[in-house]
Amino acid sequence: MTANNLFYYSIPSLFARVKNRTATRVKMIIDESGTRQYDELAMTDQEEPDFNVLCQRAAGYIYKLLRGLRTLESEAYGYDVEVDGEDHYVIFTLDPGTSWDENTSQSLDTEISEALEVWICREWFRMVGRMDFVAELEIQWDEVYRRLRNTVFQPGIYGPRRYRIM
Repeated sequence: MTANNLFYYSIPSLFARVKNRTATRVKMIIDESGTRQYDELAMTDQEEPDFNVLCQRAAGYIYKLLRGLRTLESEAYGYDVEVDGEDHYVIFTLDPGTSWDENTSQSLDTEISEALEVWICREWFRMVGRMDFVAELEIQWDEVYRRLRNTVFQPGIYGPRRYRIM
């Protein structure tokens, strides 16, 4: 969610979305003996401590990416903080600057949320040893990062290029 230049994400909601995403990906996986691998591969409520570690790492990583892409406010990042009287949020605060187009805030909000989910899922599957899924998520991560970067930079606000990128 976003409020002006404050982007905040409920940690319990992220957990629910990551559980759903991992469950959807592994629900049809069957091992050599013919048994489904759902319990071993999908993130469930039992893995919430693992999720919390991965979520905090993901939030820190996304913060570093945002810091490299755009100027951030002085208190630009928080994990497990209170927003509007409720606990358990990840927050990022961007300095909108003079060229910020408010219409891109919703798009940026979506891209940050997607980046958090993909990063956590990728690292989850790395933890459970499914490098084939990690490879798939690396491709998704590259796309999410490209969209995040393009949303933050907002093509066109810096004027026309005087050179051509080859």
